[in-house]
Amino acid sequence: MSFSNFINPKPPDSDFKHVPAPELLGRSDLRALGIRVSNPTLLIWEREGRFPKRLMLTPAKVAWLRHEVIAWIEAKAAARG
Repeated sequence: MSFSNFINPKPPDSDFKHVPAPELLGRSDLRALGIRVSNPTLLIWEREGRFPKRLMLTPAKVAWLRHEVIAWIEAKAAARG
């Protein structure tokens, strides 16, 4: 093993599995999906469990997990009967 490998050892590839990063949606993405409600309405829905909860990325930036929002839309469609 060289000295550089000792300082920055490279773990065997078998120790790490590729896990895809979740896709995030911003407010403009929600609007593009037809969810055109105000932020206060979204906050109420989230608090009441009627919409997926947002992720606080920074104090000024939020996002939603795409798979949760899509599941919410599909549940709304299925509830139509």
